[in-house]
Amino acid sequence: MGKSEKKKRNRAYIYDDKGAVSPHSDEFRALVALEYLSGRLTRGETARKYSVSGNSVASFARWYKKNGQFEPPISKPMTVEEETELAKITIRLQETEKALKQADIRLVALESLITVAERELKIDIRKKSGTKRSKS
Repeated sequence: MGKSEKKKRNRAYIYDDKGAVSPHSDEFRALVALEYLSGRLTRGETARKYSVSGNSVASFARWYKKNGQFEPPISKPMTVEEETELAKITIRLQETEKALKQADIRLVALESLITVAERELKIDIRKKSGTKRSKS
């Protein structure tokens, strides 16, 4: 009896719902799936850590989600520094949105001004599409 035969005999093979043979227990598949789905490791990193293929990691994750056991990982509480940074980013976002609204209002006003000037002065102010620059 060769090494591979002995190794195969000692493994507890498990049949999945499609009848395929898997040497991995549900607990092992859940462990690998959770590690991958938590986002801490990539599929390749998870595969290397648990000595399985990347396809197996993806398969375990699908199996885990299909069986209704997947709940998104609970994120850890933010540190004071992270909360401070989030507050700064939120303020910056609000200021940027306010500036964008003001720019939109200014644009509408300038467009209206150009329209009135073209109509009153009977001249074309806007650049026509397809026109070429004059050679100087």
